[in-house]
Amino acid sequence: MRSLLKVIKPGNAVCSDDVVLIADMPAPPKLKPVDPPDFDNPEASASEQEQEVPEEETVHTVEQEVELLSVRRARENAEEISQKILRRARQERDEMLEKAREDAAFLKEQAAKEGRETAYEQMKVSIDDCLQQVSSLLDDLQLRQRQFIQKYSEGLSTLAVDIAEKVLNMRIARDDSEMIELVHQAVSSVKNADWISVEVSDKMQGLIERLETEFAQQAAGGPRVDIMAVDAPVGACVLHTPEEVIDASVPVQIENVRELFGQMK
Repeated sequence: MRSLLKVIKPGNAVCSDDVVLIADMPAPPKLKPVDPPDFDNPEASASEQEQEVPEEETVHTVEQEVELLSVRRARENAEEISQKILRRARQERDEMLEKAREDAAFLKEQAAKEGRETAYEQMKVSIDDCLQQVSSLLDDLQLRQRQFIQKYSEGLSTLAVDIAEKVLNMRIARDDSEMIELVHQAVSSVKNADWISVEVSDKMQGLIERLETEFAQQAAGGPRVDIMAVDAPVGACVLHTPEEVIDASVPVQIENVRELFGQMK
């Protein structure tokens, strides 16, 4: 508490029309206007307000003490109110920012979801188009395959027979015993004949010897089989019976196969 340096003396008071005049009381000092608080920088505002008040001020009267005390209290109340307003403003600002972030995240998620759905629909349409194109392409390929097979089947079958003929002739030329099975099948195809004469090429001596040996050892009860060497190409095999003549030569068998392929077209 500050001490009062001057005390008003009764002798200095003058009564005029029921009004007491104090002759030696100086006029109260003019107070500077108080700037409104800076809500954006409350600390700087408070610091400036504190600097405006002289640190060492001598109060000469009770009225001055009361006036200054009222100013200080008003300033403190203003600062407290400004701090509350600032805190509330910051809180509302933070709440608004958080709400804005949440709204932005929600909108972003919705946009991404809608984008994914749109992209999925577009991709689905594209995939369906690709599947239809692939299906059409497969149908076209199958049609072309059938046309190709139909067009070249005759040539392929003829080529296969030609290759088989060449291979068979090479094997017979290398080993004439390759014809033994052919001769046996031809003889077995003859039914109810008393005798069978088999004519083969005289160039196939190995085949002739083996056939004579095998048919000489044939069990009784079957037709007599005679092997005859004749001047004929390699691969010749002609059977004579009392009833018919059967040409089982290799070239004839190959030609029969060609005709069979021709009938299958």
